Amino acid sequence: MTQTLTANTARSNLSTALVAGLNQPYTPKQFPKLVFGETVDANLYLVDDSGTYDTRSGLAGYAPRVVVTLDDQTPQGGTFTVSDGTATTTALDWDASATEIETALNLLNTSTGPFGDTVTVEKFGNGAFSVLFDSLGAQTILTVNTAYTLPTSTAGILPIVEGGATAREEQIIRIFASPLLFADGGASITSGWRVTLDANNANFLRAVAKEQGDLSANYSIEIVSPTSTIDVVARGPVILSQSTFDVAALNGIAYPNIPTLDGPYINERLDITGLDGSTITDLDSIATLTLDLNYTVLTGVTVGASVPGKTWALESGTDANNPAGGVVRPDDYATTTNEKVWKVQQ
Repeated sequence: MTQTLTANTARSNLSTALVAGLNQPYTPKQFPKLVFGETVDANLYLVDDSGTYDTRSGLAGYAPRVVVTLDDQTPQGGTFTVSDGTATTTALDWDASATEIETALNLLNTSTGPFGDTVTVEKFGNGAFSVLFDSLGAQTILTVNTAYTLPTSTAGILPIVEGGATAREEQIIRIFASPLLFADGGASITSGWRVTLDANNANFLRAVAKEQGDLSANYSIEIVSPTSTIDVVARGPVILSQSTFDVAALNGIAYPNIPTLDGPYINERLDITGLDGSTITDLDSIATLTLDLNYTVLTGVTVGASVPGKTWALESGTDANNPAGGVVRPDDYATTTNEKVWKVQQ
């Protein structure tokens, strides 16, 4: 069923801007609940207090954007690196201190720092810090590699103070989790747009699988103008649901391979929600005969308080099946010909 989203662009409080409709521009409405695996079509309209359409609603050249993000968008694991284009820092932990980041940057280019200038780093929180160059003058923008950061993340870099003859350049770096849902653009309809909300993706599944139940997140409805300026017209809470679903239906979902330093990949398999039940949702069902040793998977199951890991590596061994102890024998385990077992990675 097609949903209707109506944003009252005259409301100063974005959390009450999503309203019941054109004829009820003052009546707040909740954003529809999103369930993993669903694809929801929505008709989006912009209105004002007088009960008429905003002149931008459906107008050619304007494009809608709907974004769903977690409350906490900071990194939760992994590493990142910072580069000046010619040299790259060593891997920095997701929660690296200001001193650790500063030291790594100042070791670049034979200890002359990024672009040949040393820096001072101030940390605001995990994934957010500033880099202040020690010398006057303009600098090129640093780059950040977040490929090793969990959850899947991106980096934003902004020079809040541009360097010059009398100014030291300061760049703010922020690493934040990628959206759980990102609908960019829509098809024009009468006085609005048709947008598609696709909740069938690995980021969405990762979030609800980790929560093991309904999860509160945030939605944002934005309008991008022909000159690329962004107007946020509504923002508020949205409930995400894992629901009950047949994991066999997940065959079409793309699970990314997450690069690791010890490599080459961790294979994300959030469809694996059990360990030794010999069904398609259990770790022991994965065929291992042709898999290399150290093949590693990130699953959607936690063993328990004593073995909290969700990451399992395939190792050579004859260990007995002991899921609670962090060992799972594959169904295709065979003496002498396929002596491999899954071992949890702490």
